[in-house]
Amino acid sequence: MAMREMNWRFVLRSLALAFGLLALLVVAVALALPQLFPEPPSGSPPPQPTIIAARGELPEARVGLQEWARYEGGNDQLAGSGFFFSGPNGDVIGATSAHSLIVGNSVYVLERVTFRIAGNEDVVAECTEFYGLPGRPRLFGLDLTRDFVLLKPSGDVDPELVTDPDPRGAPQPGERVVLYNGLGETVSAGSLLEGTVLAVDGTGVWILMDELFEPGLMSGSPVLSRHTGKVIGMALTATIRGGELVLGIHPMGSLVEKAEQAATFPLFHEFKR
Repeated sequence: MAMREMNWRFVLRSLALAFGLLALLVVAVALALPQLFPEPPSGSPPPQPTIIAARGELPEARVGLQEWARYEGGNDQLAGSGFFFSGPNGDVIGATSAHSLIVGNSVYVLERVTFRIAGNEDVVAECTEFYGLPGRPRLFGLDLTRDFVLLKPSGDVDPELVTDPDPRGAPQPGERVVLYNGLGETVSAGSLLEGTVLAVDGTGVWILMDELFEPGLMSGSPVLSRHTGKVIGMALTATIRGGELVLGIHPMGSLVEKAEQAATFPLFHEFKR
């Protein structure tokens, strides 16, 4: 009888310890979640700011392009969106998101990336080399500057399709901007989508869009300032909150800095992580 009582006491103590550890784990996870999965900025945009930068015209050409990827043994497949910008020393550089491509993988070997204007099957540019080392897909957090791939076109690119980076590097809170949707006209969205900047810092820009739309495959599309007519960043992520869409973009200043730091231009099929 004494042995049975001792066993029950042991079991009860073990259960109490297990529940205590589980409670501590739940608390730890609850405390960590806001750091791992922080919420993008919310609320209303600030008033339209005074912008000292020179005024410019938005491009008439469809500078947001479809991005098509081909892997070894496969065909071209629509992977996302992208654009071209004028980089260091006048180089023309392609830009898209890292999460739209599989790079450095020995099973899925990237062979080429091509760009097309929505509604037209003609290839406007082909790329088989990186412009510097590629970034990595964003998994969580609000740092959007790690998610990027810069590309070196194999030939000339129509100058009308090449955007100029905004010298400010990013827009100002309250500024009006335009997303040049690389997919062109879709069921839920037009080719030009406007919004107002909610918040800006060194790791990302957040924009409250004027209308709700399905943003799938728009990652990599350029966002331009309505004031300067120049590109201020690359679309990367979107959050729908309260019936409104908040767009997160990689600031253009960060992309230009990465282009300036590029020292190697590896071929897609030779690059390994």
